[in-house]
Amino acid sequence: MSNLTNIHQEIMQAPTVMRLQMERDFCERITKLPPDEIAGHWDLMTDILGRLHESHTDTFYEVTPNDDFSFFVDWARAMARQPQNAKHATGLLGVADMFTVVPY
Repeated sequence: MSNLTNIHQEIMQAPTVMRLQMERDFCERITKLPPDEIAGHWDLMTDILGRLHESHTDTFYEVTPNDDFSFFVDWARAMARQPQNAKHATGLLGVADMFTVVPY
């Protein structure tokens, strides 16, 4: 079973609204996956990114500038620039925007 498959199974069993630390843990694991594994399983990645997006939308008001997800934002933007991910670029950039913390 691939790491991506494991992440998919775990995130689909996680609460819809996750604690920020749980979101961070999933984000860190995703950024360590080989790009080829992701490119070959966009169906799973779409589910994973959707769950992260949904959870982060619901925890948005808990996020402070100290809750730095810039590593995930940078990863999503870099993935969106890769030619093999062109048809998924809009979704990746949307996730990057969702996880960008803009202090008030």
